[in-house]
Amino acid sequence: MGDSTKFTARTSFRRLDSESRRRFLALAGGGAAGLAFALRRPDPARAETTTKINSYPFRAGVASGDPRPDSVVLWTRLITDPLDYTGGLPATDRYRLDWQVASDEGFTKIARSGTASAFAENSYAVHVVAGGLQPSRRYWYRFRIGDHVSEPASTLTAPAPNETRPLRFGFASCQNYRAGYFNAMRDAAGADLDALLFLGDFIYEYGLLQISNGRPVSGMPPEAEVTATDLADYRFRYGLYRSEGDLQAVSHNTPFISTWDDHELANDYESGPLDLDRRAAAYRAFWENMPLRRPQQPQGSDARMYRRLSYGTMAQLDVLDTRQYRDPVVGSTVPDEGGRRDPDLVMLGAEQEQWLLDGLGARRVRWNLVPQQLLLARLNTASGPDRPTQFSGGTWDGYQATQQRVFGAIGDALDAGRVRNFVALGGDVHRCYASTVPRDTLDPEGPTIGVEVTSPSVSSALDFDPEANERAQIRRTMNPLLAWADLHCGYGICDLDSDRMIIEVRGTDKVSVREDARTLARFTVADGDRRFSSVDV
Repeated sequence: MGDSTKFTARTSFRRLDSESRRRFLALAGGGAAGLAFALRRPDPARAETTTKINSYPFRAGVASGDPRPDSVVLWTRLITDPLDYTGGLPATDRYRLDWQVASDEGFTKIARSGTASAFAENSYAVHVVAGGLQPSRRYWYRFRIGDHVSEPASTLTAPAPNETRPLRFGFASCQNYRAGYFNAMRDAAGADLDALLFLGDFIYEYGLLQISNGRPVSGMPPEAEVTATDLADYRFRYGLYRSEGDLQAVSHNTPFISTWDDHELANDYESGPLDLDRRAAAYRAFWENMPLRRPQQPQGSDARMYRRLSYGTMAQLDVLDTRQYRDPVVGSTVPDEGGRRDPDLVMLGAEQEQWLLDGLGARRVRWNLVPQQLLLARLNTASGPDRPTQFSGGTWDGYQATQQRVFGAIGDALDAGRVRNFVALGGDVHRCYASTVPRDTLDPEGPTIGVEVTSPSVSSALDFDPEANERAQIRRTMNPLLAWADLHCGYGICDLDSDRMIIEVRGTDKVSVREDARTLARFTVADGDRRFSSVDV
């Protein structure tokens, strides 16, 4: 609980791209404590520590991420006690770790190895970019410090640029520790995925207090019982989440491709004046605890999370950030006409939107996937078919001008043959929506450009409520493009090849207990089809 000087910006970030924000922060005055949160590159010349670690220091596990054909990020963070607010590690300037990457599980064929430093100022987190690897290969890796060796883990590199092979991605969002067990993550660990696309809300900032029908929560330090607002608060939550066994299981055999949503900072970014100190702390903790590359490292309260990953000739992934650059919402629910149609209201910011549109068709691939946080497809959220049409102001529907520009550009790229198939994957809404995406947001009966499936929440929706689920079906009667709506907790799997994509939704009835997942629905999209070819629910 720091006592830092606060700098609160009362200027909205309307049309404030990352370059403009950097100028804004400079003009705001670098003396504010939060603006000094840029991650410094530690000095490798500092003396090595001689402090000995007596307890097992890999309680946060290990992870890998952002695979390329020749490299992958390897991550760990040294923690001996996840319930200790400081992590339990003897305090020192830095620790030296050894790391190995092998082409076999027994580590008899070492492909790459090296040393890395875990610095106190980075909460003893380590990001190693292991390069010189072969495409489409499974590798095993581990870390060692003193007499302690991390459990062996494995990862998978991306295909070569000219390689064509089937792919299998998981996608998930919204894992709330106190809401329930991460049954979806345990299932994903056995799903043999090329990568898991985590679409945000990796942690929740709320105080770690017991809730009805949630996971038992006890033994938390008193500092964790209040909402996270500073760097120590966010670091503790990541350490706790990273110690969760089912999350560790999938992290130990599946590379993550991660982006954030709102709860890594605050619910809906608290839809008000922006506390830049708090934002900088949240962004720094996210970086420290995720297997991300150097371009995603934050500079103060700014970080470029949007990026593009290629998987041979089969898929291009355009990972978006729909939180950091958007204008404030015009309302939690908004009518069809009015503020949501303001042409100056932006969702992605100018730089990110242009980056997305310029990249459509930059490489000829079979499937263009857009993993992002929020519901992208049009959805009338009125309480009944006899009520006036309304939309959620916090989704893409609340930013109709941005929504229409993006949909129109995708439609043009499809018509020109630059894009062959468009599929969006979303999160945030704590339910699975399977929708066809219209080219014209004001004409849901017109031509379409592709499909979207939002992932169920890992645990945030709590135990399945059949009556609430039945009430949710009314939205299908009001939305001709909505194929399915469901409130189970779970996650999704995309299987894609040259002919089709099958999206399988898996979930459990309960997250208050450990329970095996099952298939809830399957959706098929044939190559060249701009809507679901079949729906099996």
